[in-house]
Amino acid sequence: LEFRRVLFRSMATLDNSATAIDNDLRPTGAGRVYRGMNPDERAADRRARLMEAAMQLFGTKGLHATTMRELAAVARVRMDQTTAMYGSKEALFIELHKSLARDVRKAIAEDIIAKGTLPDDLRQVLKVALVTYFEYLRTHPQAARVLILEGGLLGLDDPTNVHAYIGKYVDPLRLHFR
Repeated sequence: LEFRRVLFRSMATLDNSATAIDNDLRPTGAGRVYRGMNPDERAADRRARLMEAAMQLFGTKGLHATTMRELAAVARVRMDQTTAMYGSKEALFIELHKSLARDVRKAIAEDIIAKGTLPDDLRQVLKVALVTYFEYLRTHPQAARVLILEGGLLGLDDPTNVHAYIGKYVDPLRLHFR
């Protein structure tokens, strides 16, 4: 495939049809391949690097002490791409917070299922859920800071949001045990 690309590119000086042939070699909608990744894969890679950088910086320095430039530099993503993807560090923080909350809910649900907790024994379900939650926070201190300490800075612990926040943890359990 690489040989064909080189051959077609060298033919471009003789015939302008090389671009059309090269486009036929690419999967539909994939865009220009760079470093072995199409545009969608590169965007996903940038998002993953930004999420890792957000976890590192928000989890150690905090939301207000972190700048967008620091996030972009640690993630090795251009500033304009960072801004285009998230718009603000608060938007990136909220995305990280949601991702961590999903991880915690998944860990709780998996532990409840793995331990064979009976749905009728609400006390045991809550015990497993709480032990799993606090174990997660203990083993992931950066996540603990993002979920608990920094989350309050954006009103994620506002009393009006508490019911919705707790519901995110309890509702999946209710569905599972119906």
